[in-house]
Amino acid sequence: MRIGMAKKKMIEWNNVWKDHNIPLELKLKLLKCLIWPVMMYGCEAWSQKKDDDKRIEAAEMWFYRRILRVKWTDKRTNESVLKELKTERTLLNLINARKLKYVGHALRNHTTSLMKTVSFRECLKTRLGSGIVRRLA
Repeated sequence: MRIGMAKKKMIEWNNVWKDHNIPLELKLKLLKCLIWPVMMYGCEAWSQKKDDDKRIEAAEMWFYRRILRVKWTDKRTNESVLKELKTERTLLNLINARKLKYVGHALRNHTTSLMKTVSFRECLKTRLGSGIVRRLA
């Protein structure tokens, strides 16, 4: 995953996040335009687990806390940070939507039958048991 690269890019833009003259709404738009694409590059091909979902949500909250200049020692809940920014967690939903969009694109592609082969084998596995998959592979 690209969490480290996104955090590095966030630190590069520190002067913007710390500027008191820039409104929070603009900072959020800049976050979504400059940092999130770095984070989500190639997310369609990621194999995600529950642990990865937690890391993505933690990184999103780290971005939000960085915008608000909340120290890690401050006793602030994630809900209070989200309420102050008037937003909610959306990064994980965007990643999952991109993955679904890519799967739909791959299934409609007539030149490559890889997705059809994979989905066909999964259907056979659920219908006939795992023995048929070993014979096909």
